[in-house]
Amino acid sequence: MDLGVRTYYAVGLPDLSGEKMVAHYLDDPFGKDRWEELVIVRDAIEHMIQEGDHVFVEEPPLAGSKNVRVFGALNQMLGAILASSPCKAYPIAVGEWKKTIVGNGSADKDAVADWLSNANPQIFDLCDANQNLVDAACIALYGQHLTRIGNRAG
Repeated sequence: MDLGVRTYYAVGLPDLSGEKMVAHYLDDPFGKDRWEELVIVRDAIEHMIQEGDHVFVEEPPLAGSKNVRVFGALNQMLGAILASSPCKAYPIAVGEWKKTIVGNGSADKDAVADWLSNANPQIFDLCDANQNLVDAACIALYGQHLTRIGNRAG
């Protein structure tokens, strides 16, 4: 999952059962108090994720935030998602998934999109040119990698 202050973008990859890939996102719940926004996120997560899934959520990078309030709001989203998940959920550092998946821990958005379009065009097409879904797909691929090697899984 890729986070925004009031949004999240998620891509679910198929497991060995042959389930279809899914892309899901939550639009900005503007016009609401912060606690209501987080309740909306909680409710969406509880309906989207099932027991037995593994959830990998990008951690908010301190350097990427415009200010401390934005960093705090992103961490609220992360906390709401982790606490609402009915399954194992893990925060993942940006540089960690980019280095493993793309080969460069500081890859920019264009490099990430180019990598996914070349490495897995089917998943790239699912993202419908939405960079947040592209990031979420790469985070999902990173999570799939971790579960295959036995790290953070089981």
